[in-house]
Amino acid sequence: MVKTLIRRLLKTIAAAISRWVSAMRCLSPVMFPVLHQLLGQTLITTDGKTLLGADDKAGIAEIMTALATLQAKNIPHGDIRVAFTPDEEVGKGAKHFDVEAFDARWAYTVDGGGVGELEFENFNAASVTIKIVGNNVHHGTAKGVMVNALSLAARIHAEVPADEAPETTEGYEGFLSPHQHERQRRSGRDALHHPRF
Repeated sequence: MVKTLIRRLLKTIAAAISRWVSAMRCLSPVMFPVLHQLLGQTLITTDGKTLLGADDKAGIAEIMTALATLQAKNIPHGDIRVAFTPDEEVGKGAKHFDVEAFDARWAYTVDGGGVGELEFENFNAASVTIKIVGNNVHHGTAKGVMVNALSLAARIHAEVPADEAPETTEGYEGFLSPHQHERQRRSGRDALHHPRF
């Protein structure tokens, strides 16, 4: 009887999670208000399991096209230097950038926003990885001995001020956001990757 109830409960929970995941993969104007402005246009998307990275790819294509146009049409210009750096999301792209070798008096970060917008400010990020080592013991002898690393990770995350989350900030306000969580199942170890933007 108890096993049957547990199976039913697990099936109900699994079904609810499945419905939620399916809903999150849907391109909804509720989640993405900009979709109202794109009716009738072609959208290139992923299946929702990965990032598309189209902004970076499109930016590289636009910059290379502009350089090719300057060269092909023999348009007069001063010295131009162009650099592409990886890993902007985790703040490590510029780590290996050689400023002296780049040899430019001024440099600008140019990014795109919505159609017709041009952003000319840069985004900065830093990250920290918190490694949590628990004490994984048999549940029957856990009292006063067991330290659940996942519970500790949740408690650390709960200490992040609610008004410093991405969903509560805008403009120039910085935010803290957990980026990923890795768990070593049997060792009782957890790693919480927490970048600050």
